[in-house]
Amino acid sequence: MHRWVYILIISSFLLPSCAFCFGGAEVGLFTPWSFVSLELQQYFSSQAQQGTQNLGDFDVTFAPLTWHVSQAQVQISAQYQSGALTPQSYDLSATNMSLILTIQKISVDQVIQKIINGVVVNVHVQATCGPLTLSQPSAAVSGQLGFQIEGSQIQTQINQFNASWVPGSWSVSDVECTGPSGFDVTLKDQLLEQLKTTDAVQNFVPQAIEEKIQATVTMILTELLKPNAIPVATSATPLILSLQALHSSDVGVLAIGNLIWSGNPNETEILPLPIDSIPASVMASQVPLLISTTESWSDLIQAQLSVGPSLIEISLNQIASFQKILNCRLLQFFLWPDLWHYKKNSPFQLEIQNPKTLGLKWQSNGTAMFHVMASGWVNSTRAGRFWKYLEMQGKFQGTATPQVSNGHLNLQIASTQASLAVQFDRDYVKEFSPNTYLSSSIQKNIQSYLASGISYATDLPEFDLGPFGIAKFNGWKAAGQDLIAIPLKLVAK
Repeated sequence: MHRWVYILIISSFLLPSCAFCFGGAEVGLFTPWSFVSLELQQYFSSQAQQGTQNLGDFDVTFAPLTWHVSQAQVQISAQYQSGALTPQSYDLSATNMSLILTIQKISVDQVIQKIINGVVVNVHVQATCGPLTLSQPSAAVSGQLGFQIEGSQIQTQINQFNASWVPGSWSVSDVECTGPSGFDVTLKDQLLEQLKTTDAVQNFVPQAIEEKIQATVTMILTELLKPNAIPVATSATPLILSLQALHSSDVGVLAIGNLIWSGNPNETEILPLPIDSIPASVMASQVPLLISTTESWSDLIQAQLSVGPSLIEISLNQIASFQKILNCRLLQFFLWPDLWHYKKNSPFQLEIQNPKTLGLKWQSNGTAMFHVMASGWVNSTRAGRFWKYLEMQGKFQGTATPQVSNGHLNLQIASTQASLAVQFDRDYVKEFSPNTYLSSSIQKNIQSYLASGISYATDLPEFDLGPFGIAKFNGWKAAGQDLIAIPLKLVAK
């Protein structure tokens, strides 16, 4: 078997031109609720959630005084337990939430009335204290977040929320005050008394917890349902994938977007996705799927193949099996008699003209039939002159089988029918009247190497799911009439 023949044929397939291609295609990313629920459980069970919420300035009343709190913030640390998830709500709870409330300054400037010996007396109270730290080691919270998916946005809100702690479980740091003597002790005692229930901090601490939980869940849902795609710059043409509209259902969310291969982010020649034709079996998937049309893959492949050079040049002298024939007069006698007139170091250059199209016709199982015309020639140097030596014309048919693994598309092409005509160039024959015999084994080798398959490959975009990792395409399967579903798998960053 002659290895140089294999390279000749492979090169003829790699970069066909594209008479007309769309610049991109509409695609859909389907994410099942079962997948979202599982990721939520793993996310919250794998790590404690920590964060700081700024509370700003506010007033709080410890009867009979109303205090003004300045520059307050609360540090929240909790191991949440993920609860029930529906297409409209999500339950979340924690039993060991740690709260550290820091107040830079707390002050009062107020006139109150006191009865002294039966006489009502107006007392002007002025005091400034701080900094002050209030700590709660094990608060219990439970809540339900509601969410709505409309257009391109995920809107969340708190439907229910409860916070509680064991009476007397708060601790209050010592504090320095300017004002009446002993006011620091009075303030601390009042805080400890008030903190036996949630009433004293009901207006700001639970709200801070709610905001933190809501922000976290909103982030998670956005990362999972509408992730950002990482463009591909290593492919023949740049691949840009973006998601816009979200459609929620009882089984999951379908995010509609565009896969663009023209390099223009504002591409308008977009091949549509027939959303109504997506079968129910696809929506029963337990893992995210990218849904696209077979026509879109034909156009993408054509567009990428078309940007290569129109002609590929290969030095046959670099192919060991060909050089072996050129070195051996005995092999030349049986296989290629005209090589007798060449030296062992005579240069031979193979030139392959790219075919215009792969002619893909997709089948119901997700594979495609291909039909390709290929042409090429071999150049040589003889008698001090450059010659077009051999001319080749071929027709090849077979099966193209896409394989997607770890974010990489590999198009396996196996020829089932091949006809190849190889002849000496007319001018060369006129000049030298050569022995034009070529062993049939050489042409048979051409066909056998075609049958063993050639390949086209490209990297595909990936999705950045934030703390969940990177989602890579992994698999390929037919999904109803003229549709392809590609599963995604999560890998750690």
